[in-house]
Amino acid sequence: MGSPQSLAERRSAPGDGLPPGPSAPAILQTAMLAGRLQPYLDSCRRRYGDCFTLRTVTWGPCVFVSSPELVKEVFTGDPDVLRAGEHSTEIGLGEVLGPTAFVIKDGEEHRRRRHSVSPAFQGKAVRRSAQEIGEITRAEVARWPRNTPVALLEPMQSIALEVILRIVIGVTDETRTQRLRALLPRVASFDRGPMLWSGLRKMPAWQRYLRIQAEARDLLGQEIADRRTRTDLAERTDILSTVLASGNAVAEDDSELIDLLISLLLAGHETSSTGMAWALERLVQHPEAMHRIQAAVDLDDPTLDAQLDSLVREALRIRTITPIMARKTAAPVRIGRWDLPAGVNVMISTGLVHLSPDNYEAPEEFRPDRFLHVKPDPYAWVPFGGGARRCVGAALALLEMKEVLRTVLTEVDLHRVDDRSEPPRLRHVTFVPGRGARVVVRPR
Repeated sequence: MGSPQSLAERRSAPGDGLPPGPSAPAILQTAMLAGRLQPYLDSCRRRYGDCFTLRTVTWGPCVFVSSPELVKEVFTGDPDVLRAGEHSTEIGLGEVLGPTAFVIKDGEEHRRRRHSVSPAFQGKAVRRSAQEIGEITRAEVARWPRNTPVALLEPMQSIALEVILRIVIGVTDETRTQRLRALLPRVASFDRGPMLWSGLRKMPAWQRYLRIQAEARDLLGQEIADRRTRTDLAERTDILSTVLASGNAVAEDDSELIDLLISLLLAGHETSSTGMAWALERLVQHPEAMHRIQAAVDLDDPTLDAQLDSLVREALRIRTITPIMARKTAAPVRIGRWDLPAGVNVMISTGLVHLSPDNYEAPEEFRPDRFLHVKPDPYAWVPFGGGARRCVGAALALLEMKEVLRTVLTEVDLHRVDDRSEPPRLRHVTFVPGRGARVVVRPR
């Protein structure tokens, strides 16, 4: 009679050599992706397996993969064939990040730009930020009302913004700091619509966004110009000064530096703050886990850092923040047993990878100690992507999340408002806690 997989392939093979997938019209599949992303992908994987094709109005055929073996092939494949920059350009990221942003580049351009900034995000350069992140967090926590429900998503965004202003950009002019503090969250909160459909870029809302971004870019240009006149670049520890002191090609081009800072803002503001909010939301919904980590904080347990690291990684696993990573095939390429033609989008669904029972025991359960004694498989734990396109700021993001959690749990007690887990809600390009990560804050 044949296996269920082969039957599904015979029923739904698209006839163009691509993996099987639904036969519904592209407009309906696009609507399902837009309105019920994770449930739709889950149902497709159950029917078609770890490699299936969806047809979309906006991107054409999209091949989704979710097994670690296939994810590895995508991440370690030839980046000149599996092009992330081309896909990012097609979905309009260049309209937001700027024309020189390394996120939208491929090949040698991407390698050169990434190499110019990656040393600033490695090893000692990241670890020395821990104390300042703690100071930023303590100042924020001191403003929280006590004994009343508080939605933590916005405070986490405030912390992430201060990290960007002080640790990434290193702004010292107070007037400029205040203006950037008002503008940068609005730059990060862009509407996806005009990125995908150019006709919407004439709308008043998009034009307002462009004016806000232009003002922010002008202020960043002023900061760069002032920084170039300083004689202490080698002693400064912020990312911008480190890049400027390197003297590489990116450091010499103000427009490239501005695009870099905008890229780091978008990567670090929404995603880091959302990750921190989810970690705290998950923790308060599991009082026993909260009690264990709180006890480790109180006792300054020597395993505390490892516990925080495991907690953060588990929160990033169980709650998808950025749902999809994509590559555009520039030439025919073999993925698994499929020979894909040029011009196809190969997509990795973070949710499919992280919540697969083939990859994790009881994947729907929040287990803060899941990674306490085991290192995550880099092809089954992918919140920062992988391969040549892995997030350049991943180490800083993990450190930030750990230090924020450490400081929050040192300063206050957090309790759940009720026993309802918060549903994910898509906002801009990330999935945030549906009620803002509400907790009750009590003094210690």
